[in-house]
Amino acid sequence: LRFLRVYPVPAQQVLNISLGRNHPPLQLEIYNSTGQLIYRESLSANRLRNVFTIPLSKWSKGSYQLKIRDRLGQIDRPILVF
Repeated sequence: LRFLRVYPVPAQQVLNISLGRNHPPLQLEIYNSTGQLIYRESLSANRLRNVFTIPLSKWSKGSYQLKIRDRLGQIDRPILVF
């Protein structure tokens, strides 16, 4: 997960997840401020596609928690949608 980038933060319309090329498959989850899982996706980067976009236009403004797991570990990052 060391080549992972999440941007823009704070986010408004979209959230981009950028992985290093040929990154191993990972599981992405986003939780709202009450801890409810609201988004889940499995991602797999390759040499042709390593940026993934999550549309946020229908999301409420507020704080969210991003959790990303791969075979090597997990990271948690706060996300602010405005």
